[in-house]
Amino acid sequence: MTFDLLNDLVRLVQSNQIEKAIELFQKYESDSTKVNEYVYSTFAKKLYENGHVLESITILKNAVRVYPQNPYILKSIVSKIYKVIIKPFYTDKRFSDREYIATVTYIDKILNGVKELKNEYRYIYFKHVDYLLNQQNPDKQVALVFLQSLDSIKLNRTPFKSNDKSFPSDYEKWVVKVANLQFDLKLYKDCIKTVDCAFSDSLTISWHNKQDIWLQRLKALSLNETEQTEEAIKIYESLIIKHPTWFMYHELAKFYKSIGKKNEALYYGTKACLSKDADPSKCGKLYQTMYELLQSSDSSNYHAFLHIAYIIEIYKKNRYNISNALAKTYKDLSSRYQNPKSIKTELENFWLDIIYSKAEKQEGTITSILPNGRAGFIEYSNKNRIYFKLSDVRFSKKLVKEGKKVTFVISDSFDYVKNQPSKVAEYICEVKE
Repeated sequence: MTFDLLNDLVRLVQSNQIEKAIELFQKYESDSTKVNEYVYSTFAKKLYENGHVLESITILKNAVRVYPQNPYILKSIVSKIYKVIIKPFYTDKRFSDREYIATVTYIDKILNGVKELKNEYRYIYFKHVDYLLNQQNPDKQVALVFLQSLDSIKLNRTPFKSNDKSFPSDYEKWVVKVANLQFDLKLYKDCIKTVDCAFSDSLTISWHNKQDIWLQRLKALSLNETEQTEEAIKIYESLIIKHPTWFMYHELAKFYKSIGKKNEALYYGTKACLSKDADPSKCGKLYQTMYELLQSSDSSNYHAFLHIAYIIEIYKKNRYNISNALAKTYKDLSSRYQNPKSIKTELENFWLDIIYSKAEKQEGTITSILPNGRAGFIEYSNKNRIYFKLSDVRFSKKLVKEGKKVTFVISDSFDYVKNQPSKVAEYICEVKE
């Protein structure tokens, strides 16, 4: 009887008698001896093949209610819903946000019955999380729940390759999103655990776009939030060697400041100020930190005043809002000090003095510049040679040439080509002849 019913259903669908086919199906649907999993699947498939997509999905939804653990039925309905509703939602907004949310919620609900299938449809979950996070007021908690419903251990860890290019694996995408959401939601202990799992000895991840550095940074920030600042400092000092940026130097300075180590805080704050990626228009809080460090040691510190004066100069130039507190501080200090001709030059000299007080100043001669014009070598004591980048030169690049005498300090760095620690010349100044 089952095959006779199925043959009748197929014949009616192929002759485009859809209403009669559905009426016949509904007549026997409650009889499990006549309508089993195979009948549901085959009838839905024939409807779909003949262009009756929504009717096909309706039949499959009924099948899911009767057979919630059947992987074939679940795969069939999810793939159809993705093609018919979710994909068009992203490409041409054929459906409303409300309809889209209801659809994804339904998929998540039915896949909870067979959790091992969730990873198979990870692309739906990743895409949905991106959708949630792009909203004006993103619900990060809901986004995190969606991601954590996937089985991260079973996610693919092999990078995706296309046209000789490498792209993040599913696991890499998952762990980056989860760790960032946990940090944003102030789930600091969870964030630390997530990052630690990603870097455990049992896992080998090929990281992209320095995500390994950014994840370790999240761990360090989380450690700081959980009053484990000294552990955070250790991580930061190792990360900065691989990827020195002004804001990471600034964050490290604030770590040291929070545990009362002002000299170390001042040193790393200075490195932030002198960092080649430090755009003064974005560094107001950094200069505020420098002011606080200097002012806390000496309330009548001239260079503390210069940092406040520099903030005012930058804010006025960029038409930023100047708070009443900042304006009052500047007014009070201005009664004691005068602005120099160039605040920036005065501060740069002060910052360099701090660097030179912490590291031995070297003197040498530029002996070669690489063909790309962006780097070269300096020869110094006993004919030692050290690599430098033109971006670390503190004078006009037009004056950088072979035979030029310079001063510099030797800093720890990382050679990504050789994948090993290295040394590099930094804070390169010309020797006045």
